[in-house]
Amino acid sequence: MMTNDISVNKMTDSEVMSAIGQTLETNKPILSRLTINRDAEDDDGNRLPSGHYSVYHPELETNVYGENVDFRPFYTSYQYMAYNPSERKYTSRSVIFRNWKENIIDSQGTERCGKLTEAQKVNLNDADKELQKNIKCYKMTYGTVSFKGKTATGEDVDIKDFPVLWRNTGSNYNIVNEAFTGLTNLGKPMFKYTLTLGTEKRKAGSNRFSVSTYTINKDKELPFTESDEKILQNFLNIIGTENQYVKKQYDSNTAQAVSDGDAAKIIEQLA
Repeated sequence: MMTNDISVNKMTDSEVMSAIGQTLETNKPILSRLTINRDAEDDDGNRLPSGHYSVYHPELETNVYGENVDFRPFYTSYQYMAYNPSERKYTSRSVIFRNWKENIIDSQGTERCGKLTEAQKVNLNDADKELQKNIKCYKMTYGTVSFKGKTATGEDVDIKDFPVLWRNTGSNYNIVNEAFTGLTNLGKPMFKYTLTLGTEKRKAGSNRFSVSTYTINKDKELPFTESDEKILQNFLNIIGTENQYVKKQYDSNTAQAVSDGDAAKIIEQLA
């Protein structure tokens, strides 16, 4: 059985840049995401382990699955995203932010992708209330993951200190916030510790799903190396690039809205 090893310390600079998204290749994901697999099989009919963690392997160009993983957080933040279920795509996203008092602009020229407070939703009609359900705030945590996993076809893969984005909402949102409160209570930067992540099954009505469980490895304080500093800086670069794109879209759409408004006034005056 083939064994693959992917480790930042064993990569060339160009391989690290590709793995963490610092590349112009558009046929690969910007940054591999750490997710909980919910699919029973892949497109080729291979059975997949439901409830196991999954991360995209850039060299094998496939996902790798592991029941438990060690996640080392480097940076945490938030982002609003609006999803269109009929088109099966995200239609708007906000800047990635940390301060809730900021003006959280988005790519459609509004703020927070149009998400309203609970008080503002009271008088909405059913259709608009449904639209609000598809606008969510995500906990965005950038870090490295390590685990011994397998591909869908059974190949062994050793993932070591691999940069990922761990994005959470819904039931996992509060669980992740709880984990980070625990890290903060240790009184040291989060990147000095790892979280061992597992999953557990839950049920809401007829819907069964998996959520994360975690253990903070308090007895294993990690040094912050020069390699770690480069990884953190590249996470910040990725976030900066994302926010520049959102701001450019915001400026473009707000300028268009002003132009449309001026045109409407002229037409009204002529009428």
